[in-house]
Amino acid sequence: MGAEVHSEAPVGTRAAASAGLLVASRLITRCIDLITLSLLGRLLTPTDFGVVAIAMSVIVIVEAVMEIPIGVALIRVRDPTKRHYDTAFTVGLLRSCALMAIVTALSWPIAELYKDERLIGLIAALGTAPAVRSLGSPRITECTRRMDYRPVVFLEAAGKLMSLVLSVVIAWCTGSYWAIAVGTIATPLTIAVASHIAFRYRPRLSLAEWNEFSAFVRWSTINQLVGAMNWQIDQLILGRMASRQDLGRFSMASNLASLPTQVIVVQLLNPLTVAFSLIRDNPVRLKDAYRASAAMIVCVGLPVLIGLALAADPLIRLVLGEKWGVISSIVSFMALSIIPSLFVAPLSPLLMSLNRTHALFPIALSELLFKMPILLVAIWLFGMEGAVAMRMLTAVFVAAVSMRAAQQTIGWAAWKQVAEHWRTIVAGALMTAAVHPLLRDLEHEPKIILMATNLVGAVLLAGAVYTVAVLTLWLLAGRPAGAEAKILNLVRSFIRSFIRR
Repeated sequence: MGAEVHSEAPVGTRAAASAGLLVASRLITRCIDLITLSLLGRLLTPTDFGVVAIAMSVIVIVEAVMEIPIGVALIRVRDPTKRHYDTAFTVGLLRSCALMAIVTALSWPIAELYKDERLIGLIAALGTAPAVRSLGSPRITECTRRMDYRPVVFLEAAGKLMSLVLSVVIAWCTGSYWAIAVGTIATPLTIAVASHIAFRYRPRLSLAEWNEFSAFVRWSTINQLVGAMNWQIDQLILGRMASRQDLGRFSMASNLASLPTQVIVVQLLNPLTVAFSLIRDNPVRLKDAYRASAAMIVCVGLPVLIGLALAADPLIRLVLGEKWGVISSIVSFMALSIIPSLFVAPLSPLLMSLNRTHALFPIALSELLFKMPILLVAIWLFGMEGAVAMRMLTAVFVAAVSMRAAQQTIGWAAWKQVAEHWRTIVAGALMTAAVHPLLRDLEHEPKIILMATNLVGAVLLAGAVYTVAVLTLWLLAGRPAGAEAKILNLVRSFIRSFIRR
């Protein structure tokens, strides 16, 4: 028993430290994204964003069809050799060539469908972004295997900075939607080039180890395809049934609402596939690890999403300007609609670590079949507002299906997957009650400086109320093992390491 506990500590500690680093790094890169969005939002119009949104929806779906998560497959290989890396690079190159051919072929019929000739060149150009994403050095997975994400952080930051500079310069000089396209291409291109500099690899074409990846890749590709349809179907339908201006507003609202999950949730999830794989042969530890990771994600993600929903109006007016103020209610609703997914966020890494990627397909397919007919009717009757309302309805449905899948996998009852987060939910409600009156007063504040100052004060108050409430409820509950204990341990470790320095 002692040996087991001892062996567990390094895995949990490394996973938590890696997640902390990834959250911090993604916070930096998303701040760069936010600066880019803010500047482009002031230099371009909602119609510009609407045109690019249609093209990007097509690209995302085609990329998902051609998606080969070879990096994740490499991580699962215990001792990868040069032959594995050669196979990974070759598959990526073949994927890039096929993707570019398909995207170019689709550009004209898509432009005809949407009656917009601008989409021909735009779709063809944007296809280079996912194409070059497959051409990075496969040896970058070595640091992921060690849970050392510092090189990845550096590469992503370099890509985002290049995107910021190029897109803003082009938008300033031309006022064209091509600024968004160039920025989109710049990030993966910079990362791919820099990865070969940081992780030396001499390419050699080979498919010698394809059998090592084939089963995993097959199911991941199917899941990605259905998942991409789920992510993009509302924008595709809106692009056909609503104006480019409404689509641009919807796209911008969606990007802003998803920022917290990209900054926090995705980064907390990244180390979990590796961490779960290390203990997948121990069902008890695996269940405990899943519960702990879910608790951490809900504890951190819930207050951030609630805060974004509450502060959407002053935040958007500060960041994007008054012309985007109309999307504040959309951002608020979209942020709240993401909350149900927090409770089941670790399910995908769990199933991947157990080599049960195929179990994700029924969840994704049920989501698509559920939302497609209702979404068509909702957009037809209510336009953009109907698409927004569908986000919440679909999120609740998918969360319920995912909880059922988690119950079947690790034996954790669905109702417990919500009830065990009661401290976080209560603390979030108390935070809302404390800051809602303050933020409501900012909705009509004309002075930018005063609005910004009061917004910062409301955010600090919200953080203080939530923290005190969570810790108080945790103490009253008898200090159970959970997110609070893990966060406190991480804070203590950070303070100790800082003092030693």
